[in-house]
Amino acid sequence: MKKLVIILTLISLSTYTWAQDLNITLGRSNLEQYKNYRRAIQYFDASLQDEKTRDSPDAWYWRGKAYLQWALDSTAGSKPEDVVPEAARSFVKAVDLKPDYGSEINTPMHTSAILSYNKGVVNFQNKLYAPAYENFMRVVTIYNAGGGNRFVSNAVFTSIIPDAKMYAAYAAENDNRLSDAQLLFEELIKIQTKKNADIYQALIELYQKQNKTAEMFALIKDARKQFPANKTFRDLELNYYINTGKQAELLPLLEAAVKQDPDNPELLYNLANVYMNLVFPIDANGNLLPAPANFKDLYLKTENAYKRAVKLKPDNADYNYNAGVLYYSNASVFNHQMTNITGTSPAENKKVNDLAALRNAEFNKALPYFEKAYTILDNRSGSLSDTEKATYRNTLTGLKEIYSRLNKTAKADEVKKKLDELR
Repeated sequence: MKKLVIILTLISLSTYTWAQDLNITLGRSNLEQYKNYRRAIQYFDASLQDEKTRDSPDAWYWRGKAYLQWALDSTAGSKPEDVVPEAARSFVKAVDLKPDYGSEINTPMHTSAILSYNKGVVNFQNKLYAPAYENFMRVVTIYNAGGGNRFVSNAVFTSIIPDAKMYAAYAAENDNRLSDAQLLFEELIKIQTKKNADIYQALIELYQKQNKTAEMFALIKDARKQFPANKTFRDLELNYYINTGKQAELLPLLEAAVKQDPDNPELLYNLANVYMNLVFPIDANGNLLPAPANFKDLYLKTENAYKRAVKLKPDNADYNYNAGVLYYSNASVFNHQMTNITGTSPAENKKVNDLAALRNAEFNKALPYFEKAYTILDNRSGSLSDTEKATYRNTLTGLKEIYSRLNKTAKADEVKKKLDELR
């Protein structure tokens, strides 16, 4: 009886295996002889529904072939969106189950990767970023299947992997999947033998969006080493120091940048601002500190930088306003010295008059710059940003003071009326 049981069991197993093999055989027959990929898929799916055979590498391989034939059929009309993804998923599953699967799987896998890549490009161009990301990452998944050694010698396939990751990173960023984008950009920077400035810039901007200041600055410094002539990275480094108020680090970089790019008004303006902070230093409470020993030299450098910036971009309100502030600040120093003279002797009166003349000379220098800034801002007073509104108010305040000191009463009253309207 034991032999009979064994024989019956063997017959049962043989029948079961044969039934499953039959599904694969019938699927292959429909696919290869009759080109009926839809019917073939039904047979392959049937062989994968049983938990005992759902991990058959051959069933997954042939299922992938059927879906790929469907994807490549130009006469099939409209096709489900998952045709290529299912082909790719089937091939990857076959290789995951059997890493040493025969080389016959390589070409169809490669084809499904190319189809995914091309679809990803189309989706990306149409700003369909979520599906674009999935398409490009599918290419990467196919390439890495079975341990990532199957396609390393395929130069064509290998060459599109960095592009697929790059597109996927940009798609993820546009789809607000910032962590996915960050990981991809970081990987690209590590693996690329020829560094790509666009990748650096994208990751810097991504760090900035996530307020990852330390990572952003470290990458800016690396980018400066990799691309020393790149003005974008130069400006990013300068902006970092400007925004963090690190004047000591900023000054030599700005001076070098102006030498490299002498007709850049923004660089000149920022350099002038740094000089101005050195010319008129203030403490933590905003009180004016004693003038530096090299005041004259710094003052001339500041004046020169502002004048050059205004000359290059005369209709910039900030450039004009800050140039006026330079002279106004110097006038205020003279005015402060006047108030410290309390006596009325002829000598003291002469000193007051001399200081008044120096003050008024500085006010006269400031006046055309403030007037220009006022004209620029007043012409579009209805559409000013909050920052521009503050500059507008400060310009009017400066003009009111200057007109009053220079005894231009009508002008002072006109400006006062403008200021009252702002309240």
